[in-house]
Amino acid sequence: MKWRACANGTSPSAMACSPWPDGAVRYVPWSDMSPGPLEPNWHTLGSFLPMALAVGQVCARRLLVEASGNPDPATRAVDAFLAATLRGEGQAWPEGWSDIASLWQRIEFHGIALILAEIPDRLADWPQILREAIRSEAQSQVFWEESHMRVVANVLDGLAAHAIPARLMKGTALAYCVYDNPAKRRRGDTDLLVEAASLAATRGVLRDAGWTRRLDPHGLFFQETWLFATGFGMIHAIDLHWQPNDSPALQQVLRIAEYFSHSVPLTRLSAAARAPTHVLTFIQGAMNQAWHRAKGYFVGEERVIGGHRLIWSLDNHLLTRQFSEAEWAKLATIGTSREIAGIVLAALEAAERDLGTRAPREVLAALRAAPQDTALTRYLTQRSQLGEFLTDLRASEGLRAKAHFALANAFPARGHLYWKYPQATAWPVPLLHLRRLLEIALRSIGLRAS
Repeated sequence: MKWRACANGTSPSAMACSPWPDGAVRYVPWSDMSPGPLEPNWHTLGSFLPMALAVGQVCARRLLVEASGNPDPATRAVDAFLAATLRGEGQAWPEGWSDIASLWQRIEFHGIALILAEIPDRLADWPQILREAIRSEAQSQVFWEESHMRVVANVLDGLAAHAIPARLMKGTALAYCVYDNPAKRRRGDTDLLVEAASLAATRGVLRDAGWTRRLDPHGLFFQETWLFATGFGMIHAIDLHWQPNDSPALQQVLRIAEYFSHSVPLTRLSAAARAPTHVLTFIQGAMNQAWHRAKGYFVGEERVIGGHRLIWSLDNHLLTRQFSEAEWAKLATIGTSREIAGIVLAALEAAERDLGTRAPREVLAALRAAPQDTALTRYLTQRSQLGEFLTDLRASEGLRAKAHFALANAFPARGHLYWKYPQATAWPVPLLHLRRLLEIALRSIGLRAS
């Protein structure tokens, strides 16, 4: 996804950057993003009744049809070859392999270009064009990391100056915690967690540092994205969170108080940089990996469903190498007591299969003895928007939170509807809401039928 900074003298504080399906970037006034009334405009609705009759057909045509489940045998063979290369088993380039483009796509999917570039002896018999592509991508990763580190460290220093506690999560936490070269941990942004009480002050620090809030897609309730234009064609992003996960159901596992009670310093990034404990980082990663396997992971503009990224296994391999005996016990306790034993076990088994990661036998035994088919496991692995909504609704605490969650899900802001349906901006807003709800219902029915 490509972004560019606000131009033509437009004030970033009054506008929101928005990606549109045609690849262009629009800027939408924040007033268009407020939930506001539904603006029915009923006196003109009659002229749009023919459109309403066609909504069902439009929705049916828009049903998402994507590959799911495990990759095909050829792709599995490529993944096994790449994993063996990372393990250092010295496999020769397979005779007859000529589809360089497909192999390069898997390298991109796995996010391992720089890791491969730093082991050139294992690539000696690889096609030259592929080795050159790996070197080029590796150089881009290093350049991106150097730029990203500077702007993120500046934000962290600003937060520290205002005494705002913050935690780095996921990819950036791993990059500066377990990788010898942070650039090896390819990622597209930084996930930053603050407490809800510090949210307004954090936004002020970001604005003062030159960041602009993005027009976020509908469905985010506990996070938002901020962008920084470097001035030389590179845009950096921070996903600002005030809960470790955007799902009320998963917040029962990833508890924000635990993120701030103990932490790990990331001094290579900044004296002010801190991450959650290794155990929390592992658990959050395992849950994200299960989510992406079921819901998809974007490589460029392509959504890939199914499969497991080698960079995830490398994360878990490097992370667990630093575990103490007490941390292994803590991992087993959280996995079994919070109904995610199957998710934690899957991450450990994938790392063992890919890279030979060894977990203590008693930890594996405890995870395998715990219930595997739990409500949280089903939530992470299902592909039903309606099912996710109902689970999150039940997990929301209190009637007020439930009502807010339900209304915000059912009726997104006007700006989101225009982003989703750019060719239908002349439709009345209620009809756009109807179209969206019908698409969700039809998609849910189709997934259940499959």
